[in-house]
Amino acid sequence: MWRRVMAVLAGYLVVALITMLAFSLAFPEAMGQAMEGGEAQAPGFGATVGLLALGVVTGLAGGGVAGFLGGARDGRTLGVVMTALGFVSMALSWGKQPVWFQAALIAIAYPSAAAGGALAGRRRKADTPRPDRLN
Repeated sequence: MWRRVMAVLAGYLVVALITMLAFSLAFPEAMGQAMEGGEAQAPGFGATVGLLALGVVTGLAGGGVAGFLGGARDGRTLGVVMTALGFVSMALSWGKQPVWFQAALIAIAYPSAAAGGALAGRRRKADTPRPDRLN
């Protein structure tokens, strides 16, 4: 049980760290405004599409970490957590970001994390020796 919880938390930590790093590199002025409690301007359409691609990459990476540490099931669990947090984020930022952008982030959260978990879980399972083949 604790292994699964820690795997999902580690996966989410990877998602958060990659997202924060990418935001601070791509939008340094917006990050500064957000840290000071000000309203940051929404990025343009091209940057928004790039952020969606970042969502896929972070979902794959976080799901991969969760899948590696706990198994493919934990990548799917991370996807559920990310989807739920996406709905919370949508409610908290209503009117500040385009609805289509928030809906797209929610839509890609589960599939990307589940795919990352499946890939890492399959790799982990393949690396585990079977008892009948230890000789």
